[in-house]
Amino acid sequence: MNKVGLGHLSKQLTVTAVQMAVEARDEVNPDALVLGCVAPVESCYRADLAPDTETCKKEHRKMFTNLLDAGVDMLLLETCCSAHEAVVAAELAQEMAPGHWAISFSLDNATTGILRCGTPIKDIVHKLKDAAFVGINCIDGKDMLA
Repeated sequence: MNKVGLGHLSKQLTVTAVQMAVEARDEVNPDALVLGCVAPVESCYRADLAPDTETCKKEHRKMFTNLLDAGVDMLLLETCCSAHEAVVAAELAQEMAPGHWAISFSLDNATTGILRCGTPIKDIVHKLKDAAFVGINCIDGKDMLA
């Protein structure tokens, strides 16, 4: 949000969005969960832009705190393309919302089971054992068949 000059509004915009989601959930299906989605800090499709460990922790902690304080039921780390950032975010999610987080990945369409950073998911999946689920998103369904 800082990139577009709205960083000072991030907490309030998050609170408003979560309130709207909770109200809609309560009206339609009170048993449903409200997931707070958190994308990579820089880009869902450019793993080379993933920040260093300390920046990842700082930025994800801010986003997680805003979402959890606003009342989401679960954190969803989504469209992760960098193994490094995914693992840092997963460790932080486990610390801040144990048992209430999940993760999904963005894969290289030209390969099977390989993150956009070049890391096979099988190399990091053991670090995600506490996730409610592990998924794949933002990939063409035809590519998913492989």
